[in-house]
Amino acid sequence: MSNSEPDVAPALSRRWWIVAVGALAAAVIGIVVVVLPGGGSTTVAGAPTGSAPSATAPAPSPPATSAGGPAPSSSASFCGLPAGSQVQPQAGPGGDWKDVGTLVAAPQDARRFGPGRIGTGSSTTCFAHSPTGALFAGAAFMAGASDDRTGADQARAMLLDGPGKQKFIDTMHEPGSSSGSDIGHGNVSGFRILSYSKDQARVSVSVSFPDNVFAALTVDLAWRHGDWKVTTLPDGSLPGGEVQVITSLDGFTPWIPTQGD
Repeated sequence: MSNSEPDVAPALSRRWWIVAVGALAAAVIGIVVVVLPGGGSTTVAGAPTGSAPSATAPAPSPPATSAGGPAPSSSASFCGLPAGSQVQPQAGPGGDWKDVGTLVAAPQDARRFGPGRIGTGSSTTCFAHSPTGALFAGAAFMAGASDDRTGADQARAMLLDGPGKQKFIDTMHEPGSSSGSDIGHGNVSGFRILSYSKDQARVSVSVSFPDNVFAALTVDLAWRHGDWKVTTLPDGSLPGGEVQVITSLDGFTPWIPTQGD
């Protein structure tokens, strides 16, 4: 990177999503700053948005479960949502796209897939015990945690209890800081179900921003207390990794508002 290229470090904060947003904003101008564990950083060449090969989400691996969680609960959701079909969706499920946080709009279907409950700080909980319910949970977590004002509420509501939960929350940005508006407003745009079983799932959700900027987040979920909970490692990180800047949506099943029924 030449000395004349902009320094985007001031746009980065300690919170995992805002760190990723800083990288997304940098991608627009051709650089990506990757914040490393412990506060260091490295700079890699930004990916073009044309015909370059697409980046892929982290390779699937068995979902990791936070320590300290209770045994899996019954198939019924705690708010009464039916489990519904256990077949993995081959097309984007229907839903109403709503702003869960300030940065990303995600699909919601309160009667079929969730969220069935809206709580403190607009946090979302209660999803159907199905592959589609897990997708809606992953999308809701990604969108809700992008809100620098209420993201901690979303994390408290959706993270599985364990040693990593509070550590994850502690790394989030303090309220009132930049929300990453430099890259514009994004929408959930695609998904991949990397693994699914009765009580565990690994899903990857993509988001599209203006200027052909794309991101993806892979989350591991565990079915506990009648809901899908996002798992963390003991150090507070996500087993699937942080938000990734990707060059295209190749490999993702499109998930847009006009799809589904």
